[in-house]
Amino acid sequence: MAVHVVFDYDGVVVDSYTGVEVFYLVDLPNMLRVSRDVAEHLLYIEYLGEAVGWLREDWWFDYIPGLTSELYDA
Repeated sequence: MAVHVVFDYDGVVVDSYTGVEVFYLVDLPNMLRVSRDVAEHLLYIEYLGEAVGWLREDWWFDYIPGLTSELYDA
């Protein structure tokens, strides 16, 4: 039996947008071993991007070390 885990930090499936900060400051560093400074920078860009309507996917690959299309799709 397959088990699927869904991270819905942006509130598409449920109202979970409040989890964005947890994602960037806790989960992302644990998953990809990014520093706290990088995580805080990405969180700032998330909030800025949300405010001006940027599509986050366009810049994730430039700012998250080790993120590939295969990892993103997974």
